[in-house]
Amino acid sequence: MRKVLATVTVLIVFLVSGSKGQEQEDEIVAKFLSQETTPVMEYTSIRHIEARNLKTNMSASMEVEVNLSGNGKRLFYRVINESGSGIIRNKAIRKSLNDERTYTEKIDPSKVAFTPSNYTITAGEEVFPDLFQLLSKPLRNEPLMIDGSLFVTPTGDLVRIEGRLVKNPSWWTNDVKFVRVYSKIEGARLPVFLESTAQVKLVGPSSMTVTYHYLSVNGVAVTETR
Repeated sequence: MRKVLATVTVLIVFLVSGSKGQEQEDEIVAKFLSQETTPVMEYTSIRHIEARNLKTNMSASMEVEVNLSGNGKRLFYRVINESGSGIIRNKAIRKSLNDERTYTEKIDPSKVAFTPSNYTITAGEEVFPDLFQLLSKPLRNEPLMIDGSLFVTPTGDLVRIEGRLVKNPSWWTNDVKFVRVYSKIEGARLPVFLESTAQVKLVGPSSMTVTYHYLSVNGVAVTETR
């Protein structure tokens, strides 16, 4: 009888614990979906970009000033300095900047945002203390939509994305996989680091890293990044 009671007690504890865990996971998803951050209408930033061909080991780097304006719909960049392989600079780095400029002008951010109208988002697991994984599955096969994992804090604040683009950004670039790290800067959620791999035509398998330094966001000089 005691063994039976002990077994039943353990089962009840397990079920209650599982229920609480599911409730917490559902709460994290709800908090993420209800997050509100300041819309990014303009910024000035400096990016340090490094790209490498993984087959030939050719590499290149650029330091670029990037400006977003026009209520978030116009992106300009100016190369401050550059070095390394010309084909890597032109076919990988410049091509990625030009693609970003095109998408900024043409794509409505609300159509690719992490919302129930664009994604199925489900709870994953707590991967580290106070860091939870969410799984994102796009509802459409469109540019900039991501199949992968979102990593958020207990308050639902996005800090990292790992995944792949479900649609190639251009004829030149295929099979894009990436890791992107975010910070809150002057109230806006912005990327601060990117690491990606892709197949680039005429170049081959390539990797790229981008470090972002923001000088101003929405007309306010940046004083703190967190």
